[in-house]
This record gives sequence, C-alpha cells and structure tokens, in this order.
Amino acid sequence: MSAYARCLKLRRNGGIPLRLPPPNPPTHPRMNLPTLLTLPNALGLFALVNLWTFMLFGFDKIRAAQGSWRVSEGALLAWAFLGGTIGAYAGRALFRHKTRKQPFSSHLHQTAILQGFAVALVGGWMLAG
Repeated sequence: MSAYARCLKLRRNGGIPLRLPPPNPPTHPRMNLPTLLTLPNALGLFALVNLWTFMLFGFDKIRAAQGSWRVSEGALLAWAFLGGTIGAYAGRALFRHKTRKQPFSSHLHQTAILQGFAVALVGGWMLAG
C-alpha cells in the first residue's frame, strides 16, 4: 500500500490508524533451487533427457529412410552432451543408426568420456566431503 493510500485511510478514520490483519501465510512451500535439486528430480530429468535422445535417434532413422527432413547431427550430439549419452548409444544400437558415421561417432565417444570424468569428479567430491 502506498503512503498516499495510507494517508487517505487515516483521514477517513479520523486520524486513527487502521489495524490491518496479518497477511495469510502461503499454503504451498516455496519453490526454490535447493528444494528442486533433489535426487529423485535429478534422476527423473536424467531419464527424460535420455528418453528424448533415444526417440530423436529413432525419429532421425525413420526420416532418413523416407528421404525427408532429418534431425541435425549437432542436435543429436547436443542432447547427448546434455546428459542423453545412454539414450544416444541405445538408439544407435537399436536403430542401427549413425554407427559408422565419422566424425559423429568420435564426437559421441568424446562426450561419453567427458561425462564419465565429470561423474567421477563429482562422485569423488561428494565422497570426500
């Protein structure tokens, strides 16, 4: 409430300040970063990213067989880099897609190695401390 509105209320009340009831507390917990960064949420996001990456590989294989617009290699590698490496490898194996394509395969292997190092680093940091 602005100072002008408070002044008008005081005038209407004869100069006696009004007592306002306290605001109601929120009925839902605040959604902030520490409450969202839980292990179940992280695992769920990891599963969704891998499922999406897997489906992208399947979609790209279907489109390649049809000879129409396809998912770019950059998009496939980006989703693998964002955590969908397992889905990328599963999609390659199941759909037999992009298995011999270079430099795509080497970039995917490099992404997997980088993520393996990141997991080992975070795991060591968590165990140490």
